[in-house]
Amino acid sequence: MQTLKKVVISGASGFVGKALSQSLKASGVYDVYSLVRRAPGNSSEIQWDPERSSIDTEAFNNVAPDVVVHLAGENAIGLWNEQKKQRILESRVKGTRLLSETAAAMVKPPLFISASGCTYYGTQVHEPLDETAPKGHGFFTDVIEKWEGACEAIRAKSRVVNMRIGIFAIDHDNVSGPINVTSPNPVTNTEFTKKLGSVLNRPTIFWIPEFVINTVFGREMAGETILSSQRVFTKQWIPIH
Repeated sequence: MQTLKKVVISGASGFVGKALSQSLKASGVYDVYSLVRRAPGNSSEIQWDPERSSIDTEAFNNVAPDVVVHLAGENAIGLWNEQKKQRILESRVKGTRLLSETAAAMVKPPLFISASGCTYYGTQVHEPLDETAPKGHGFFTDVIEKWEGACEAIRAKSRVVNMRIGIFAIDHDNVSGPINVTSPNPVTNTEFTKKLGSVLNRPTIFWIPEFVINTVFGREMAGETILSSQRVFTKQWIPIH
């Protein structure tokens, strides 16, 4: 009888986490456990509170995960006032540090896969770049540096993958460190919009003016996300079967 690998996921109720959980369960190869902030409803849930740096260590160690996938963090969408920016930073750094230290304390530390972001390289990157490119400038660039730095406790004990956004890494032992999860053939927003309009048989005549986006979302948030431009590739190519 095949022994299933145990995977603990934070942010399992989110868009990526939910899809990942369903995919891993459907594969028949993994036992999937979720980190939850409320009282656990069943044996596949482990309680934690990253804001208070609290986690049910006994339950975590009893599961003894082979893999930890960390996806939780404050939604970056919204007006970036100082309170919002603080939540974006602290939710990522505190949660990552808590999980990193908890996993590092295990007798057999697990593979640790943490979400990250390609905004590490800056927001106006028109030349091709990969994981060896230097850090850029901006608020979220600084967040990513601290976010990935919060993995240090486990990095000395086990393999760590920072997904600059970690699914295939579970089955590919050659992948570690930062990895850009991007298309091998990036296109501009103009090209994408025209192709989408063609597929949907809809006209793509009108564009949202930049000042409208800046007004709705705030200049800083819009500039580092919606209006940013990047040509990011990966050197750590992972074949998809």
